[in-house]
Amino acid sequence: MSTNLHTDSVWKDEFIQAAARLFFVSAYADHVESLDEADDRCEQYPRPGGGDDWFDYAPKTTPIAAYVLAGEMLASFEWFNKASIHVLAQWAAKADNNWHDVSVDADEFGRSLAWMYMGAGVSWFDNHEEFELEVPHCEVSGMTFDPSAYAPEER
Repeated sequence: MSTNLHTDSVWKDEFIQAAARLFFVSAYADHVESLDEADDRCEQYPRPGGGDDWFDYAPKTTPIAAYVLAGEMLASFEWFNKASIHVLAQWAAKADNNWHDVSVDADEFGRSLAWMYMGAGVSWFDNHEEFELEVPHCEVSGMTFDPSAYAPEER
C-alpha cells in the first residue's frame, strides 16, 4: 500500500497503514449494512456476497482521518503499556518463542491490535501466544468517518 505516510520507521508506517485500512473498511461495512434496503442509496454502495471480503468492496482510498485514528491507537497502546510499539512487537515475538527473530509482521500486528482496540473481530492472541498487554478501546462505526468517504469511487 503506498501512501505519503512516513514516520521514524518503515515497520511503524506499515503498522499504521494496516490499522487505518481496517478501521475504514470496518466503518464502511457498518455504514453500508446500516442502510435500509428500501433506501435508494443502498444500491450505490458495493457490498460483498457470500464468501467475499469487505476489503475488496470498500473504496480504495483510505481517508486521512483513519490514519489519525490509527496513530491515536498506536499512542494509546504505548501509553497503556508504558512501552513503544516496537517493544510491544518484541514482546509478541518473544511470546511466540521467536528469540532469534524479534520481529512480527507489521500488517498482521496492526490489523490485530486494531480489531482488539475496537473490541471486535480477531485478536492477536487467536493465532499467537499471549503476553501481558493492556488493550485500550475505541468505538468505530459507520459514523466514525465523514459519509463522503464511503462514496463509491469511479472504476
